[in-house]
Amino acid sequence: MDSLKKGYQKNNKLLDLIQTFEDFINNNIDDDWVIRNNLTSSERLNKLLNFDYDERSIIGDSQGLNDSGYGNKIINHNLDLLHHGTLMAGILTSNFDEGSLTNLTNNIKIMPLCVSALGDERDKDIAMAIRYAVDNGAKVINISSGKYFSLNEDWVHEAILYAEAKDVLIVASSGNRGLNIDLKDVYKYPSDIDSTGTEISNNFIRVGSSNYTLDSTIVHPATNYGKKEVDIFAPGEEIFTTSTQVEKYGYTSGTSGATAIVSKISALVFSYYPNLSAGQLKDILLMSGV
Repeated sequence: MDSLKKGYQKNNKLLDLIQTFEDFINNNIDDDWVIRNNLTSSERLNKLLNFDYDERSIIGDSQGLNDSGYGNKIINHNLDLLHHGTLMAGILTSNFDEGSLTNLTNNIKIMPLCVSALGDERDKDIAMAIRYAVDNGAKVINISSGKYFSLNEDWVHEAILYAEAKDVLIVASSGNRGLNIDLKDVYKYPSDIDSTGTEISNNFIRVGSSNYTLDSTIVHPATNYGKKEVDIFAPGEEIFTTSTQVEKYGYTSGTSGATAIVSKISALVFSYYPNLSAGQLKDILLMSGV
């Protein structure tokens, strides 16, 4: 391509194409990337943006909050497309390359609960997943997802309070749009703050993403932030973890990974001090973090 650029310096159309192709190479955009993103776009067009698509009837949901028998127990379908959970699982269970932590990290067990495929979380699914995790022995609930619109926030608030009563910590991501989520018009769900601006519980932590620098860019430019809504920042840039791709390992960036790191540290602290309450653990993390 360098020789083409030198030989056709006046052919702007060709130069534009060469630049595009160079961008593809620099950003690892290959046939697999095109196929994967085309599939993602098709899913969004045909399902998420299709008012006639009714996924609730497919999974057997009766729409009522008392219904807990919908969905299925198969969590490893379409991994090439739905890889986010695998990325988070690797962060949650790794030992940070510290051999001294191996025995502790071996104590961490994960309970994968699928609440959405492509960012279409329903409040009912979030609430039911929180309650299921609590009822089945979870000490930390990692929510590396979120949304900016909620129809039944009270259902989720009830589930958060249910988790608090059982001393279960909930760790949620702040999101990756570079927004101040203290502002009501960009509010981020789920949250432990009600419509009056009051914090309803002391077992909920919201995590922002920090960079790997120690200068003014330590706050990752894509992370959402807020003095009221975001409790703590954790590393979220180029985190090495497990992958569903052929190589089996890869990098992930964003508040999801930062959230998984805080969840894993919470699990490690619980391993040392199993009698801590969720509120006590939250206070420890916030007083000892950034």
